[in-house]
Amino acid sequence: MKINEISSETAAFIAQNLKSDVQTLALKGAKTKGVDMTFALSQIKGHQTSCAKLPLWASTEGIVFPVTLSLEQCSSQQTAEYKAQLLNRLSKGLDVEKMPLSSQKEGEKATKILSLTDLTGGFGVDFTLMAKQVSSSCYVEQQQTLCDIAENNLPLLGVQNFKVMCCDGEKYLNDMNSTSFIFLDPARRDASGAKTVEIEQCTPNVLALKETLLQKCSVAIVKLSPMLDWHKALKSLNEDAPIVSEIHIVSVQNECKELLFVLQKNAPQQPQIYCVNDQQVMSYSPTDNEVALQTISTEIEEHSEMLQNQYLYEPNASQMKAGCFAFLSQQYGVKALSANSHLFVSPHFIENWHGRKFKIQAVSSLNKKELKTNFAAFTHANVAVRNFPLSANELRKRLKLKEGGSFLFGTTLGCNTHILLMCSKE
Repeated sequence: MKINEISSETAAFIAQNLKSDVQTLALKGAKTKGVDMTFALSQIKGHQTSCAKLPLWASTEGIVFPVTLSLEQCSSQQTAEYKAQLLNRLSKGLDVEKMPLSSQKEGEKATKILSLTDLTGGFGVDFTLMAKQVSSSCYVEQQQTLCDIAENNLPLLGVQNFKVMCCDGEKYLNDMNSTSFIFLDPARRDASGAKTVEIEQCTPNVLALKETLLQKCSVAIVKLSPMLDWHKALKSLNEDAPIVSEIHIVSVQNECKELLFVLQKNAPQQPQIYCVNDQQVMSYSPTDNEVALQTISTEIEEHSEMLQNQYLYEPNASQMKAGCFAFLSQQYGVKALSANSHLFVSPHFIENWHGRKFKIQAVSSLNKKELKTNFAAFTHANVAVRNFPLSANELRKRLKLKEGGSFLFGTTLGCNTHILLMCSKE
């Protein structure tokens, strides 16, 4: 069915059942005359999925949703908004053509003429929000159905001066004129549909296209898997010459969602690293992380009870992915429990710490007598382990703790001193 051929019965059925259970509706399919039930159910399911992930799409009348896989693979609105902010910031550093005075309204200042080409359009979530930051934009996608959906949705979502090209993104790249920005989200599945992570295994292969990309644009933004070893990818992309100017590790609600590599000619030898978690953004240079990691003293290792009433700090998911532990130690004046525990302590409360903050209520070893003395008052805990010989479930079972309440960390001090920290969240 073409989008403009949706029957009035189908449209009415969708509108009436946006909050209905899809499986229940499917059972009534044969009794509903004039309704394309397959299409209707996909739209209802798409709308329900989008209420949390894509609220702008869910609240806009007339939006058409793609098949489930395309909706699952697309960016969330929150991460797309971050890309739009990134593009807007990067545009301020570009030396591009100005709009001639004859094209402006009286009293307006000259504005930059910026353009964007998205070579892997998909459902168009990233494209929609990024395109609003530029003067003109081009959505490229090889699936005709997704192109038809883009043609329908983009005007409804407020995107102007765009064109949709149904073709292979790599071929379009070779033939296209130059543009300010190129966005690329390579498919992370192989020919059999299995997930891939390595940059050279994605389609298209950014390593093979990097020279062409930078011939065709001032800035390329490449979205990659959050599972990727970004150090390895950086080394591969910079093998011939430095082209990675920034790396953004983007998390939502403390779950790492994507990596963004910003490619530019004449990039610095070391890129700036951005750790993003919701509205919190921390940036650093890799050289900032080359200092010695500050760890707690031998005195505390031998007398772990000194940790009681100190504050425990856990980096957020993006900082964990970045591995910037020495920088965090220097930046906030905190000390690591050990080189590999990735937990920090301080006698002071740090309001602007970009991660979880706790106050240590009790400290114990795994010794049964000490546990009975120090942890007798605790029957519930949310258990986590860092650099510890037991899993969280094994530790919970050993201590006979129920879920909830305080927060228990099993970790290691110094070289090989295993300790338990019962904490309250700050």
